[in-house]
Amino acid sequence: MPAPMPGSTTHRRPRLPARGAAALVVVMVLFFLLSLVAAYASRNLIFEQRTSANYYRATKAFEAAEAGLEWTLAQLNGGRIDAACAPSVDPGATTFRDRYLDVLADGRLSVRTWNDAGVERARRAACVRGAAGWACSCPDDSAPALAAPAGATTTPTFRVSFEAVAPGGPAGAVRVVAQGCSNFDASCLTDTPSGADANAEVSALVALAPALTQAPLASLTVRGALEPASARFVATHPDAVAVNSGGPAAVNMANIQTPPGSPASDLGLQSRLVSDNDPTLLAAIAPEGGLSAGERMFLGLFGAPPAAFRLQPAVRRLSCGADCAAVLEAAAAGHPGRVLWIDGDLAFAADADLTLGSAGAPVVLVVDGNLALATGGRVAIHGLVHVRGSSLQADAGADLSFTGALVAEGEDGGVDDGLLTIQGEPRFVFDADLVERARALVARRALDFGSFARVPGSWRDFR
Repeated sequence: MPAPMPGSTTHRRPRLPARGAAALVVVMVLFFLLSLVAAYASRNLIFEQRTSANYYRATKAFEAAEAGLEWTLAQLNGGRIDAACAPSVDPGATTFRDRYLDVLADGRLSVRTWNDAGVERARRAACVRGAAGWACSCPDDSAPALAAPAGATTTPTFRVSFEAVAPGGPAGAVRVVAQGCSNFDASCLTDTPSGADANAEVSALVALAPALTQAPLASLTVRGALEPASARFVATHPDAVAVNSGGPAAVNMANIQTPPGSPASDLGLQSRLVSDNDPTLLAAIAPEGGLSAGERMFLGLFGAPPAAFRLQPAVRRLSCGADCAAVLEAAAAGHPGRVLWIDGDLAFAADADLTLGSAGAPVVLVVDGNLALATGGRVAIHGLVHVRGSSLQADAGADLSFTGALVAEGEDGGVDDGLLTIQGEPRFVFDADLVERARALVARRALDFGSFARVPGSWRDFR
């Protein structure tokens, strides 16, 4: 660069201060603040996701436990089951209540146990849900045996057990404890489940409501008058009563077989076996509270009006149509110790060949109508039969017998209120053992026939 000429003046451009530094600082501060906000929002989102997931797992475990409680109540009122808790008609299979509970002499319920290498443990059942539905295990001599279902993304599991109620608690009650897991793990079947994502436990008292509130004392009890025609009666016990009716009973004394050891022609004894015009029957059972006299008789025997009783969970309602023998036989085989309810009339065909119940395993049968057996048929019923109709018919050549007790409401209203008409020669046999069993049912000293239900106010959940 050439040197400046003498006397000339050089002008330099002033250096400007650096621009944009402040903006950069502001941008960096804003970026930092936005990062903090994003991090905080992300943290809250993760927290909410975890909370939602935990809540979902906890809810699933709780619902599994609740399902176990409801499932147990249904099983207690069901019939025979196999080792997988499925319905069975195998005579060697037991019912759920008989498999897990026992009744003591004082009516309290105890829990059945199994021997685990010398240690007595309470019996338990368990179920797990997979893609194909629930798979269950109801053992009587081991712990529940379940495996993780294949191909299932969610496998809620529950295990149920029972706890006896201390003396002084509700009669016939037992505590059901259901433990639920959000997903299957072997630890869910132990006392301290820990392998699942979430665990829950619920429990409730359930009590046995007896099916009977009183025991019949005669082989045939009729609310009103009785026209038995050629019906035959067998008194097998000195205290037996052949007929108990609220009105006159036109019984042919020659058709009454006296107890063993007594003179066959003892008319005095035969007349004592017939208790008719009983004022505690027809006269005392008057319509009241919207119930007919017949319904009140039913209420006195079963403890509930017919419309309510037939809806009890342990009652098996049947509509048999033309093949009543087969339907009843299957129902009694699959549901021993349950009340069998026939909607409408019960008519047995001429080819019927049925023995329902036995001396050691009687049945309780309610016929919501009349009962009839066609010519050539053979039906023998051991137990308690309640006929809500006014007619009992055994055609000529039909073999119809009742061992135990039959109770009939008879005609509903009118001049013949309470009347039962019997056609043919059905046979009524007094069974003292059945009467004693009925008394045990009333006193809750037997598990048969009654329904299990939750005790109000007993539910609680924890853990």
